Amino acid sequence: MQVHNQPEDYRTRTADLDHAPVIAAVHVASWLAAYRGLLDEEFLTGLSVGDRTRQWEQLLADRSSDQVWVVEVDGGVVGFAHAGPCRDAGLDPDTAELYTFYLHPGAWGLGAGRFLHDAVLARLAEAGFASVVLWVLDTNQRARRFYERQGWSQTVGVRTQRFGTSVVTDDRYGRPLP
Repeated sequence: MQVHNQPEDYRTRTADLDHAPVIAAVHVASWLAAYRGLLDEEFLTGLSVGDRTRQWEQLLADRSSDQVWVVEVDGGVVGFAHAGPCRDAGLDPDTAELYTFYLHPGAWGLGAGRFLHDAVLARLAEAGFASVVLWVLDTNQRARRFYERQGWSQTVGVRTQRFGTSVVTDDRYGRPLP
């Protein structure tokens, strides 16, 4: 995968149902690279692009107040983001949540993530949100560094999840919208 690192090389757009297979492929490839050594290996090797495609088809068909965007270079999708109203109880109603944010590992470190991130935050601000939160695996140092470079900081909030035999802790990050 040849990826450029100039902003003019990237394009974001709203995902549609036809994007489900490529979003699923990026999702699985990203998980395999990002979470190796952090999550149960058997769980990771059991990830299926077909299963993820069906999940994304359902999500893309059923959106109401949330949105999915893709970032493309040379007409090919290299990443995606899913965001909408915050699902966490007790936060202000003008708080958005970045539910998922993944890039194909071949696009890491080349600017596509920053480009997608900035576009998504701008769109959330245009939709009337004042701030945004996300959850990040506490051991995922690469993701934490990326978010911190983009102005995010850890806030109050911790949750646990199970992936196969792995029980992991996620920390909540937040930031104001531009």
